[in-house]
Amino acid sequence: MHLAGKTQLDAPEGMAVDQGRVYIVDTANHRVVAFDARSLSKLAQYPPAEWDATRCGKRYDQMDCPQDIAAHEGELFVSDTHNDRIQVFNANLDWIGVIGQVRVD
Repeated sequence: MHLAGKTQLDAPEGMAVDQGRVYIVDTANHRVVAFDARSLSKLAQYPPAEWDATRCGKRYDQMDCPQDIAAHEGELFVSDTHNDRIQVFNANLDWIGVIGQVRVD
């Protein structure tokens, strides 16, 4: 599989498979990307692609070097390493909440 452009991964570290989707933690791009498990086509990413300039950060809607992911009953738990928290998403990568601190400094 060859990924190009905005789909290209940079330092992927974590992966989970759930409900026919493959979720990859794209650490150096500060995002999570969902692919169809059969076709390997990109389905979604968080933060959304249009946020490229503001993807990395400490706000609740940003991540800073996410490293791992776990899937459980349709929910995804992503370790947002440099923000000392776990970000929680649904299967479509819609943000649900956070476990741990929300840093705004």
